[in-house]
Amino acid sequence: AGCGAAPAGAWAIIIAAICVLWIPSRSLRAEAPGGKHVLVLFSHESATYTDFDRPLRASLTRDLIYPVDFFTEYLDLIRFPREHHEQQIVDALRVKYRSRRIDLIVVVSPLAFDFLMARRDELFSGVPIVFASINVERFSGQPLPANVTGVAVRRDYRDTVNLALRIHPDTQRVVVPVGTSTVERSWLESLRESFKEYEGRLAITYLTDLPMHEIVRRLQTPQPHSLILFTPMLYTDSAGDYFRPEDVAELVSASSGVPVYGTHEPFFGKGIVGGVLYDMAAVGVA
Repeated sequence: AGCGAAPAGAWAIIIAAICVLWIPSRSLRAEAPGGKHVLVLFSHESATYTDFDRPLRASLTRDLIYPVDFFTEYLDLIRFPREHHEQQIVDALRVKYRSRRIDLIVVVSPLAFDFLMARRDELFSGVPIVFASINVERFSGQPLPANVTGVAVRRDYRDTVNLALRIHPDTQRVVVPVGTSTVERSWLESLRESFKEYEGRLAITYLTDLPMHEIVRRLQTPQPHSLILFTPMLYTDSAGDYFRPEDVAELVSASSGVPVYGTHEPFFGKGIVGGVLYDMAAVGVA
């Protein structure tokens, strides 16, 4: 039941100014022997982002006659206290790229996007920005700033729940493991809101504020007619330990006494039985 879900609902928001800047004519290309410099900003480390990075680079450089030099930064915006850590990032980036010309910034995820937009003038004033892996609702009714464009996508974890319910119509309970950081708690509140439509039909349990060993123990002995929904919302446990979701997916699937459904492509092959899976490789190409 592994249903691949490339972002068929992806919305491309194109700004002509960036197109002119980034896709020059052959005569203009000849005037840029030094090549282009692209900075890729990720909010945190993830195998999902590796799947994005390779096709992004291949697609971006395939038809160019000049070289492209890539710089990559993982901002680690989940693991550390936000305000203090963000200022440290700003200081480090300012020093690191002071003497480098950056022609384009590719920013991935809402966390990294919000960080960059708040500090853009301070760090990379005027540099064009392309965003990726941000829900289209994030831009609803909001005009994009100048020289900002990207691929907005539709991601809804209810798609996987609905798929699982079609396969297991006797399901009564869904268990969702969730981390304990400030960021993860904000994700949980959004998830609770979107899952309100299941009230009266499903009992949904959010396993949070627990150490990892206790989460695993509870998943080993679930109640009958239960399913587990595994999402990339478990990075930190209550003991303060940090995990990569793809590693936790394997641990959870191996421990669970019921089927585990996932939401992201890298979870497939880690023990989940399937789901409506978000494919970051397709977003990289787009």
